Amino acid sequence: MARTPPRSSLPAFALAALMLGGCSGDAAETTAATAPATTPAATGTSETISLAWSVGGLHCDGCVQGVTRTVAAIPGVSQCEVSLEEGRMVVAVDSEATGIKVADAVRGMNYTVARLPDVAPAAPATPATPAAPATGEG
Repeated sequence: MARTPPRSSLPAFALAALMLGGCSGDAAETTAATAPATTPAATGTSETISLAWSVGGLHCDGCVQGVTRTVAAIPGVSQCEVSLEEGRMVVAVDSEATGIKVADAVRGMNYTVARLPDVAPAAPATPATPAAPATGEG
């Protein structure tokens, strides 16, 4: 009786990334890799949101490139930046739902992923209140 290979619950893009590369352990390290995607979000047809995660288990450039390729292949991702040095990933996506797919795909590659707090845009500086004019009395 022939055995049927187990089916994976990973999406096809995650399986492809696992087969295309992974940690080589001795590849030259880089601090970050960025991949633009060609999705509606990348072409400006919809708004994007920027989400950040800490990613544990990145060891080398092969790890960074594998995560970057996998995430960039997800529909709705317009940009992905992965930093080996910081253990951080920042992704521009079209929705929170796409963000969940991103995290699931990276977890499926056997990395740990934790969402980082959203960074609020800096508040505009308020102009200083001018001092009251001197009255000349002393």
